[in-house]
Amino acid sequence: MRYTVYTLALLVAMVLLATPVMSADERPARVVGNQRYDILEAKQLYIYSADVLVRKGAVEKAYFFSVGSNGEIFPLTILNLKKAFPDNHAFHDRLDMTFKNDSQLTKFTEFHKMFKVNRLLEASER
Repeated sequence: MRYTVYTLALLVAMVLLATPVMSADERPARVVGNQRYDILEAKQLYIYSADVLVRKGAVEKAYFFSVGSNGEIFPLTILNLKKAFPDNHAFHDRLDMTFKNDSQLTKFTEFHKMFKVNRLLEASER
C-alpha cells in the first residue's frame, strides 16, 4: 500500500514538473517587431495594451487595436476606429455620442463583459 501511494505521489510530481508554468497575471500577447502587445480582448476588434516609452526612462501603458487577430495594429483613437470602418456610419455616430475623447475608449461594460467600443461595433452592424 505504501509503495502505491509513493508511486502515485511521484507520478503527480513528475506531471507537475513537466507542465509549463505560467504566472496568473500573464496575458496572451501578440508580438510585432520588438513590441509586445498584451491582448485584453479578442472580438472583432482586438484590444491591446503595451508599455511604451514616453520620455527618457518613463514608461506608460498605451492602448491599441486591430481588426481581427492578424490585422495591422493601430493606436486606439476615435479617428483610427473610424478609418478602420470607413463605411460604417452608424459606428461613427455611436463613437461620437458615447466617447468625448480617446482616453474613454478603454471603458469596459460589466453587463456585457466586453469593452464598450466592441459593443458599439456589434450594435452598429445589426
